Amino acid sequence: MISYRVMQHNDIKLSDLNYFIRDQHTLKMKYVLYNKDGTLKSDELYEKDIDFVDEWDLERKRDICHYLKTVKGTVIYVYDDDKVIGFSNLDHKLYGDYMVMPYIHISKPYRNKGIAKELFNMIEKAAFKQGAKKLYISAHPAVETYAFYKSVGCKLTHNIIKEMLDKEPDDLQLEKTLLE
Repeated sequence: MISYRVMQHNDIKLSDLNYFIRDQHTLKMKYVLYNKDGTLKSDELYEKDIDFVDEWDLERKRDICHYLKTVKGTVIYVYDDDKVIGFSNLDHKLYGDYMVMPYIHISKPYRNKGIAKELFNMIEKAAFKQGAKKLYISAHPAVETYAFYKSVGCKLTHNIIKEMLDKEPDDLQLEKTLLE
């Protein structure tokens, strides 16, 4: 049975993602052009072929659990019975009107079942309750990932948080206006 739970940081264990399958084979990616100062040149999205596999080994999964356990902010897990099959989190601080959502992931066997949309909805509500007017997402550039974010109302942002762009220069910098 699928359930969603806002986690207390002391309840997060390093083994929570042991059975999580992060496997994304990217064959096409979206990208945008930036000015030298890091601002967006235009709202035009381009697409190019690429062959990239993003998989997490056990060490990476444990590093993420350590981050989720120690980071200040909201962490939400999605369970199938007692197994973690999805998660997302919010950074605790505001960047102007923005609250950053560093992670939203669903284990491969559970994708395309509406679970990510429900999780995203919960993150939106949590960010709004904490005073954010918008979500900020540095999103994986895969065509499929962008399609998900577009389906939940995200768009390219012109208010780029430079540290996010510097950390993942190939990511798409997106925003979502939060509604009450």
